[in-house]
Amino acid sequence: MAANPLILNLYWHSYAYAHARATIFLSGVLYPILQLPWFLRDIAALLPLTYVVTAFRAVMILNAPLEAISNQIIVMSTFIVVVYSIAIPLFRRSVMR
Repeated sequence: MAANPLILNLYWHSYAYAHARATIFLSGVLYPILQLPWFLRDIAALLPLTYVVTAFRAVMILNAPLEAISNQIIVMSTFIVVVYSIAIPLFRRSVMR
């Protein structure tokens, strides 16, 4: 028996909403990361949005040059390479089914 697509859509929509809210909260968009408890700071360091927010603030507020945000660019580039290297084979496998 196949799963109901409407129920699956509602399930994934609620998961995506909860994930987006948690990511925004932990990445420093709303509150500074230094005000978070230590264990949430460790989780925030794993989120790519943290590095985007840090780089964006440095450029927009401090007028930082490209060299000043090179660490954030390296982290985001690494994240992109890792995610795409996982996503492309998974997508190809799902299309071939």
